[in-house]
Amino acid sequence: GSAYVKVAEGCQHNCSFCIIPAIRGPLRSRAIKSVVLEVEKLVASGVVEINLIAQDLAAYGRDLSEDQNLLSLLKSLIKIEGLKWIRMLYVYPENISDEFLEFFAREPKLVKYLDMPVQHSSDKLLAKMNRGITSDFLKGIIEKIRSKVPDIALRTSVMVGFPGETDEDFAHLCEFVKAARFTHLGCFTYSKEEGTVAGRMTEQVEEHIKQERQAKIMGIQKAISTENMRLLQDKKVQVLITQAPLSQDEPFVGRLSSQAPEVDGVVYVQSDSASLGQIQELLITDTHEYDVSGCLLR
Repeated sequence: GSAYVKVAEGCQHNCSFCIIPAIRGPLRSRAIKSVVLEVEKLVASGVVEINLIAQDLAAYGRDLSEDQNLLSLLKSLIKIEGLKWIRMLYVYPENISDEFLEFFAREPKLVKYLDMPVQHSSDKLLAKMNRGITSDFLKGIIEKIRSKVPDIALRTSVMVGFPGETDEDFAHLCEFVKAARFTHLGCFTYSKEEGTVAGRMTEQVEEHIKQERQAKIMGIQKAISTENMRLLQDKKVQVLITQAPLSQDEPFVGRLSSQAPEVDGVVYVQSDSASLGQIQELLITDTHEYDVSGCLLR
């Protein structure tokens, strides 16, 4: 099966909309040895996929000794026999290095999937959010990731309705989402958090406008996702079987390596002999807006 493994607490970013550093404090990374021991135990109990989580995985180890960082953690984890897929959730774009991308591209156990939160594309809003990056930087890093890791599935999350977001800022975000063609995208409406810089900002956006903007972004993404899924038609892929049929006529359910648990689409698997918790080969026979269907190859 699949498991989540948290490798750090707290966060070293100070985004103006977020209360996490105030509640959970600065970044505190676990020692590599402790993460490896936990993963070994999980693998011994039958886990084949590990989903690594932290507020920002790319910053992992910055509070530890020099030889403990995301790369050295991954190098230790790929040695674990029986572990098939390692997925990285939440990697902030400003901390992604060329060295990391080159290693990521050539290591088969690292599934070609990155969850890279961008929040927005308007320079004005990125500055107000205290993200420390620009729209041009984002476009550049997306291009670089795709050129170094060609078949990567990129997930991102964006936020609409941040204080001061104008129609113009929102139009910029729509164009960015259309151009970037993310594999998966989540869109959140800004909500005021007590104790944050953004919560004290004037120019709060009205709730009904936030909802309209969210619906528009998700409509754009739905069309992109439908086209992305269509490209998978008739492909042979690896699928992790995650759920047995609930009744006789229903299919097994699984996930591709390009689908993270709980947030992305699923695969409907036609088979009498699917093995729960195992990775098997499948032929995709139908594609939908976010999901695909297929039959196992024996």
